[in-house]
Amino acid sequence: MIKVFQKIMDRRRQSNRVENDALQTFMDAKFNDGSSPSAAIVTGLMICLLFAGQHTSSVTASWTGLFMFDEVRRGNKKLLDELLAEQKAAGANLDYNTIRHDMPLLHASVSEALRLRPPLIFLMRTAMTDLQIKDVVIPRTDTIFLSPVYSGLREEVRNDFLILNTCCAQIRFQIFSKPTEAYDPYRFLAPRNEHEKHTHG
Repeated sequence: MIKVFQKIMDRRRQSNRVENDALQTFMDAKFNDGSSPSAAIVTGLMICLLFAGQHTSSVTASWTGLFMFDEVRRGNKKLLDELLAEQKAAGANLDYNTIRHDMPLLHASVSEALRLRPPLIFLMRTAMTDLQIKDVVIPRTDTIFLSPVYSGLREEVRNDFLILNTCCAQIRFQIFSKPTEAYDPYRFLAPRNEHEKHTHG
């Protein structure tokens, strides 16, 4: 990868071509001492942007659509019919506020997709104090890596584990009703409101 980006950077510099993109921004960047980032650093930054681009709302929107198509494929048109009626009532202006406040079923459908398919490989958190979980002590300032996907699929859970793994309680049967693996947006709507029954839901 470094060689690939090095070639692109060399071609730009040799031809004095300046582009309006992230690569050019990194190429033109300067450290506090006035030096420029190496090709290896620029490549690392570009790879970070690539991964960041994979974890965007487009991934969640895709999963939401796939779950809905699967509901229709299995003969359950109720969800899609209700969503279409909700969209019609909301009007043509589909923005975040409309979805959040005027389309609760769509918002719940996206929330359920996030619960089942969180678009994160892992999360990093720093322990702000010494944290004891059973016979293990996590020292203050240690970095903890959390896996939303793996943690969300585990059935056993303890309160102290939930405190540590605050964002990874997606499929816990203590929070969400069974079957926890099923796509069920209605769990986020009244009267169920299962996500409000626990601070980590």
